[in-house]
Amino acid sequence: MASRLRTSPVHRAFPRTRLPLVGLGIAAALCLGLAPPRPLDFDAQHAADAGQNPADVHFHLSFAGGRTQFHRGEIIQVEYSLASDTTDRYRSGDLWFDLSERSRFETFVCDRPADSPDPLAGHWTIWEALYNVHVTRHGGSRTALSQKPVVETLDLNDYIRFDKPGRYRLYAITRRVQTDFSPNRNPFAGGPPLASGIFEVEILPDDPDWEAQQLQRAVETMILAQKNERERRNAARTIRFLQTPQALAAMVSHYTGEMRDVDAQMLSGMIGFHERAAAVKALEERLPAADFGVSRFFLFSLGVMKLRLVSPELSASDLTDKATIKRWRHALFDVLMPYYAQLIPAAEKKDSRARALTVDTLFHTSALESFDFEKLPISPSQIDVLRFRELAILPDLPPYEQFDRVANFGWARDLPAEQVLPVLRRIYAKPAGDMPGNIQQTRNHVLKDVNRISPEEGQRLLATAIAEPHAELGARDVSNLQLTPSPELDNLLITKLEGRFTEEMKSVSPLIGQYATPAILERVRAVYEVENEAWPCDIEAGLLAYFLRVDAAYGEKIFPAADRFAASRQQITCQRATLLGRISMFYYGPFIEQSAIAQLQESDRARTIDAIEILRRHPSSAGQAALLARFERFREQWKDFDPQKSGTEIKQKWTAGNQAGLEMSLVRALSQSVEYRRHADRLEELARLCVTDECRAEAARMLR
Repeated sequence: MASRLRTSPVHRAFPRTRLPLVGLGIAAALCLGLAPPRPLDFDAQHAADAGQNPADVHFHLSFAGGRTQFHRGEIIQVEYSLASDTTDRYRSGDLWFDLSERSRFETFVCDRPADSPDPLAGHWTIWEALYNVHVTRHGGSRTALSQKPVVETLDLNDYIRFDKPGRYRLYAITRRVQTDFSPNRNPFAGGPPLASGIFEVEILPDDPDWEAQQLQRAVETMILAQKNERERRNAARTIRFLQTPQALAAMVSHYTGEMRDVDAQMLSGMIGFHERAAAVKALEERLPAADFGVSRFFLFSLGVMKLRLVSPELSASDLTDKATIKRWRHALFDVLMPYYAQLIPAAEKKDSRARALTVDTLFHTSALESFDFEKLPISPSQIDVLRFRELAILPDLPPYEQFDRVANFGWARDLPAEQVLPVLRRIYAKPAGDMPGNIQQTRNHVLKDVNRISPEEGQRLLATAIAEPHAELGARDVSNLQLTPSPELDNLLITKLEGRFTEEMKSVSPLIGQYATPAILERVRAVYEVENEAWPCDIEAGLLAYFLRVDAAYGEKIFPAADRFAASRQQITCQRATLLGRISMFYYGPFIEQSAIAQLQESDRARTIDAIEILRRHPSSAGQAALLARFERFREQWKDFDPQKSGTEIKQKWTAGNQAGLEMSLVRALSQSVEYRRHADRLEELARLCVTDECRAEAARMLR
């Protein structure tokens, strides 16, 4: 959804990108999601397509391992061999993937099109248009073509489903080879179409014993390899392509809604099943199952499948204007509403994990303006019921969903505190997930939410954290709470600081920097001057933030020596590359801004990038002007550099100085600001300053 649908940054199957499908995005998605017209004369069409290939590019396609005979549903791996007589003129491998993890730049043309359809033809393009979200994932890496062939592999099954035995003649058309590196090129369009030579494959007659054996092994792996996601994903792909009724049943039963890479394969197999009506029926029967958590991707994909089943005239090529998209979106609502009517009461009959995921899907897809700023037609009373259910199931959500709902807690802020606080306490005691870092992040957000609802309880939690040396709640966990300065808080903080235990000092110094009052200034200064600038960075940053806040003259006087000492250390160990960056996390004012602008001009790339981050997090007119001036200077310095064509020496200078990181930091800091974001003329100005395609793509991304 344009602004609310959230997807994971970690799991590649459903990336977190949330971009509205407008302008260039519509054209690109439709172009990349549609197969070319099927030729009436296969050989003539191939001759025409191959005739468009540049004379100095050679595209050969073969089967990995040399086999040409395969069972129906067996994974068929093919190899692209790409070469060029002209060195550095062409680049291959810069790819964009759809939600099924297949490249949008590949198409296969077959002499038996009726028996070899694209199993997912149009699905994700329709999905993206109707749900108003563009979730293409960037992947691959660019490789310059030369006379030595570049070999790239892919699974043919992702693009073609063989429905009958027999011989097939095919050729591939790829747009993965780029020739246009100009600043204003469309980064999502790929290169010109290149046609491979014709190759042949034989699909053997159906072999029920082979199919049953493959399915049994894959299902056993799904059950036994619980801790090995790679093995489970490979097993899921085996099941996905088998296309038997038993395989469909296995896909439906093993889709969990919680293991994203595995679920992406299962869901893609259900979408691409050769009998759409059977797949829709199986998915619908699964919805009310007591052990099945209905994820939004499952529900939304089922909605599109059912819409295409009841409206076979719908084509991805129809969705080219807002009026048509809105009309079909309302038709989708008509399909979805019976599912919501069924699931709202059914969710309460599911077990705890399944109920949690189902309620979460129902609430967050109905209560928010998700569909191009248009809500589903669900009554406010039903949404209120779902809101209270959502609160109750928060402790049972999978890790990512739980973290997202707690981190974006606005939906629950108007609920009664006596109902919200017990739930937050329960999550704090036992957050979902196993990774310490994720648990700590969840607790940080829980504590912020607690503090907004009940500052008294927030203060109590902080007091517990500081007063107990080994408390479960660490003071660093609550360092971003909006606390109320008080004599009691001052006493807790200065007592720990004067205790001179390093770890406790590290915990309380950030809190002193943010919340301690001038009343304890002399006591804090007495502790600081024991070591002066030689304190560990966490302590140094917190105390300097305090001095700059309550005694600016003293803080500005001692900062230069502390900054020099921190820069002389081999490694800054306080979560930022520079002392100034760490201080800015606790206190920000004119002195910090001026120092960041000065640091922006330094030759040390790590310090420059950290200065960019400071100014990005604290936007101002002066900071924006300084960032733009620094970007213009970067462009002037590297305007003749080409990542592919420049000589070895200049490439080494580019890499050694982390110039790519500097460029991306600059373009992100500017393009994400209010002055630039979604302002086409200003983003185009930034794109012209870019040296690399990655930088231009980042500027273009902010338009969507």
